[in-house]
Amino acid sequence: MLHVIADQKYAPIFRDWIAERLPYWHDDGTTKYIASVLEVDGKVETVGVSALGRWTKTACEANAASDGSKRQKIDRQYIWSVFDYAFNVEGKNCMTTRVATDNHKSLALQELLGFKKVGVIEGYYGEGKDAVLFAITKQQWQDGKWGSLEAQGDSE
Repeated sequence: MLHVIADQKYAPIFRDWIAERLPYWHDDGTTKYIASVLEVDGKVETVGVSALGRWTKTACEANAASDGSKRQKIDRQYIWSVFDYAFNVEGKNCMTTRVATDNHKSLALQELLGFKKVGVIEGYYGEGKDAVLFAITKQQWQDGKWGSLEAQGDSE
């Protein structure tokens, strides 16, 4: 069974977990972590982590990593919790993400989540390694299919 952990007392565990999976990862000490954990036979395993950071007065940036397995790693509760934390708990109006142009699964996920493509940042991940910049506002999230814990008509 999947569970969401947003309690920041576990942040050091999730910070280290995401750092192992994202070679460019940097935590400036203000990052907040939300994890998706899988509980099977009493054992808990981290399967996905979202990190919210680069805070401004009105915005933040999200980064995410998964364990790479084929099993389910996130659910509606997890997705809603990440947006809720940024927009309602932290009171931000905009969330951005940056995705490598060759990371096709993550690019598709951004659009599924309601993010809008803002542009391409050339060389963001190094020579010849560009990133796509995405953004979503609080209102876009609330009006979209993930703005509620209840499914909005179409399947996830």
